[in-house]
Amino acid sequence: MLMNERWTPERQDELVERAHIRGPLRPEQLLSVRKRNAIRLRSHTFRAVDLFLIAAATIVTVERGYGAGLLRTTIAQVAPFVAGSYVLARCLRSMGLYSFGRTERSLIHLGRVAAAAGVAFGVAVGVDTIAGSGGPAVRSVAMWAGRCVIGVVVLHVVWGQWVRHWRRTGWLTPNVVVVGATAHAEELIRTTLQRRDLNLLGIFDDRLERSPMGLLGVPVLGNIDALNNHKITPYVDLIVIAVDTSATARIRQITGQLAVLPNRVSLIVDNDGDPMRAGTIEQLADAPLASLNFAVDGERRAFAKRLQDLAISIPLTILLAPLFGMIALAVRLDSPGPIFFRQRRHGFNNEEIVVWKFRTMHREATDATAERQVSANDERVTRVGRLLRKSSLD
Repeated sequence: MLMNERWTPERQDELVERAHIRGPLRPEQLLSVRKRNAIRLRSHTFRAVDLFLIAAATIVTVERGYGAGLLRTTIAQVAPFVAGSYVLARCLRSMGLYSFGRTERSLIHLGRVAAAAGVAFGVAVGVDTIAGSGGPAVRSVAMWAGRCVIGVVVLHVVWGQWVRHWRRTGWLTPNVVVVGATAHAEELIRTTLQRRDLNLLGIFDDRLERSPMGLLGVPVLGNIDALNNHKITPYVDLIVIAVDTSATARIRQITGQLAVLPNRVSLIVDNDGDPMRAGTIEQLADAPLASLNFAVDGERRAFAKRLQDLAISIPLTILLAPLFGMIALAVRLDSPGPIFFRQRRHGFNNEEIVVWKFRTMHREATDATAERQVSANDERVTRVGRLLRKSSLD
């Protein structure tokens, strides 16, 4: 791709034809932002499993240490374990041990886990001393701490392996598009080609008529209006504006055009003429799992929404299972063919989604691409299908 090869109005058709071009920094498999965020939210699952293990270690230790059963132990006997469990859970969270940052080494991470267990052990011993339980209780606390540190370390080895797999497959590597085919963008691409820790999907330019066809192999895919409606937008984690920071009017116009998109927007800051000197690449490439302190409101809402979906859909699915069974039987008896119909549609942010419905048309007349709208008395619709469509039970 030549640097001096420019866009012209006559080449707009070629722009559409070039939309499939991958470039050197685009992964083989693209995951939508929604799916990638779901992976990042696994940090909450990791913590839930850790809490379950700590609780299990506490119950086992109390049962074996006192032999009287958990419900028969005194508050003084249980207090050290409760305090230690609370401190351990808080330390694991406050020390950022669920983020699994890209540059964090495994041994350092596990050492911090052991340090958190050590702090919890010290607190538990202190509470035991204040409670006056004495000798056997201290040994029980030591056994509890040993079980916790071994269990949590093993779990974090497993968590780390999963996160490394997600990074190798590119599922945690940020997908970035650049706005502005400028020298800043070229420097960003050149550095990324050396480091390979960002997926640069393409370039969009608000001054398309003056932009090159591509920079260092990364294709220019259109102007900002094209970005707002492009099929690649659902896969973009971050939009990077790579224009001169002194061009405030241009930046204001670009950010205004991008305001309709839900994607995060960042600006490359030119520090003493070197846009890379401020650690821009390092900040963009570091994609840890979601923070547990809910500092980012979007992550909190996404996690709460997922819990809400599960809390509502699972009971309703069980409750409505008999109705679904009767509908499935009616569909199968009414006409030959599958019970379900699958169709690809576009949802929020133009993301492609798969919709499952009960089949309402004859198998040979099924229209997966919705080329022809269903009309009144449409001969393609089955008898059961008419009832399902009228009642919205499909």
